[in-house]
Amino acid sequence: MKQYDISLAISTLRVDDYHHEKNHAPLLYRFYTTPFGTCLLATIEKKIAYLGFLHNDDKDSTLKELADYWQHHELMEETDNHQDLIDIIFNPHNRHKDRQLALLIKGTPFQLKVWQELTKLSFATTASYEALAHAPAIRSSARAVGTALAHNKIAVVIPCHRIIRKSGQPHLYYWGKNLKKHLLAWESSYAQNEK
Repeated sequence: MKQYDISLAISTLRVDDYHHEKNHAPLLYRFYTTPFGTCLLATIEKKIAYLGFLHNDDKDSTLKELADYWQHHELMEETDNHQDLIDIIFNPHNRHKDRQLALLIKGTPFQLKVWQELTKLSFATTASYEALAHAPAIRSSARAVGTALAHNKIAVVIPCHRIIRKSGQPHLYYWGKNLKKHLLAWESSYAQNEK
């Protein structure tokens, strides 16, 4: 683990298993201000289950997306302030090896593999879609990897913004190509300042 990498404890949930579960804890959500605009953070039993940015500054559509994604959970507005989590995610100086973020990720077996592999990519580094596709745990096509990345619902922490074209150019990003460029530049500036 390198400086500025986030220490993670990841719990996985296969989509098929999710639909057969009967007991679903509340999905607690709250909006936060970040250097990149307003984000929505949601947790299930203290595990981050969603972190996304607003589309067109529309909180209602972002909440609907959250509700659709975790459809078996009751949405409840978070009364506790998780600004400490936001500070870890958006201020690399607040990241410490002894402070883990707990995640709950839900997806197909392939999506889960891609997202877990992605968390191995260190802060301020990038890889191509092809390189990620050829990772031993994945062994698939760049197109399939791109589709899995598009379904990631935990921005920044599962760093799909670090996957770029072979040419070195940023490509599509669920929360907007401009945000992807800003995130890459932000990480790069931290890395440069530490040299």
